[in-house]
Amino acid sequence: MRSTTATRSLILGGVLAGALALGAVQASGDDGPGAEQKASSSSSSAQAAVDKDQSKASTVSERGIVLEGTGTWRGQPVAVFVYENRKYGNSLQMVIGDPDGKHAIGAGEGRDPYVIDGVLNVGLEVDGDLAVVKGSVTESGDPRPATESAPDGELNTTTGTHTPLLVQATFEYRGETVDLSFSKSFEYDLESTRGVS
Repeated sequence: MRSTTATRSLILGGVLAGALALGAVQASGDDGPGAEQKASSSSSSAQAAVDKDQSKASTVSERGIVLEGTGTWRGQPVAVFVYENRKYGNSLQMVIGDPDGKHAIGAGEGRDPYVIDGVLNVGLEVDGDLAVVKGSVTESGDPRPATESAPDGELNTTTGTHTPLLVQATFEYRGETVDLSFSKSFEYDLESTRGVS
């Protein structure tokens, strides 16, 4: 899930406006008793705009899937991350090798879904060659209640469901195909209330 950037933009805008006002006062050479008050007034106005925006809560609906698979290709670990979010867009990442050491990575983003009618068929360029993940995705259980929280404090409440998915897929790269195991795979349907309480 993505966090709201509007609040961060307003905060940055308020800081920037205050800094510009202070710089303008200093550049004008006005060191009189009103100079500090002028800069303070501009900074206070920017902060008031931030406070007003933060007092508004908004509800966002998010639906999509999360698929995280692993395998071994020619003795090297392989990790595949497929993330679909109908509101914010989709991302795909493939890592071959030790993520903390020598490895090759391919990544992409887009609006088109990666899973269509239960079929996963995606490809990325990794270290100059095409890596392809193919397989099937089916529901493997009933929807379960889900709650999530964001580390940045912008997300107040999230309610909705996670539906477990069964993924049977392979990873093909440089003429060799291996099976992948997907330990974290689910479809999500969430309503998130964002804002500061």
